[in-house]
Amino acid sequence: MFTYIAVQSVRRGSRKHVSTPFAIWILASMLILSGCGEKSASDAALQGGDVSGLHRCSFSGSITGAIDSIRKQGATVQASGLEKTWSDLKAGGAQEAAYVEYVTSDSDCRANPPSGKTALNIVVKFDNDQHATAAYQSGGLTSGSAPSSAEFPGAQIGQQTGLGDSSIIISGGSVAAALWSVDKYYSILSLYSGGVLELRGLAGKVKARE
Repeated sequence: MFTYIAVQSVRRGSRKHVSTPFAIWILASMLILSGCGEKSASDAALQGGDVSGLHRCSFSGSITGAIDSIRKQGATVQASGLEKTWSDLKAGGAQEAAYVEYVTSDSDCRANPPSGKTALNIVVKFDNDQHATAAYQSGGLTSGSAPSSAEFPGAQIGQQTGLGDSSIIISGGSVAAALWSVDKYYSILSLYSGGVLELRGLAGKVKARE
């Protein structure tokens, strides 16, 4: 709508003998402003200010950079699995993704299980809303099947999560995880040794930037 108003304003101005270069400049400025609220996957992903007492693992950043760093650290199986997931997501319209992990101590980066609280977040940005929703529904970040209440009794679904219609929060033992899709974004956030309430708070911060 903002872009449409800008176009109409330039058209009306042209009829009042506004110079063509000036009219083009106005239109270009309006078009830039209309898209400036859209964030990159890295900007939307979990930030240091979102978590208390945790610090960011060195490989965190773009998903391609994370894959390379993880492979160089010797975790070839994990790197290959993540690379395959990213390849499949790109085939479904993904344009960029962020992979970030926050831990209590450096030794917990990629540890399974970690010794302390750990938060892992992947945010994928697609070319349109439909592809983001389709990736969520097909379980693009969960090995080909979206978690369901049938698979995880007691899971929070849709509006119960506070993350929108396309969302689920599951928990078991020391781990809780949230998956959701909103606009062009599809995200997963897992929290070890933190609980569902804290997970919802962190997921809400990420979603607010998407």
